[in-house]
Amino acid sequence: MPSDHKRVDVLIVGAGAAGLAAARDLSQAGLHLAVIEARPRIGGRIFTRH
Repeated sequence: MPSDHKRVDVLIVGAGAAGLAAARDLSQAGLHLAVIEARPRIGGRIFTRH
């Protein structure tokens, strides 16, 4: 495997509330994970314009 690639146990698709909560729980359980998000920010539909 090329050195610029990371090996992960879990890939989480979406950095909304559920994805971030899953990432926290799985990370605390000792798993290596990656979170990918289509938008340039995390939080999903939770945001403010002010």
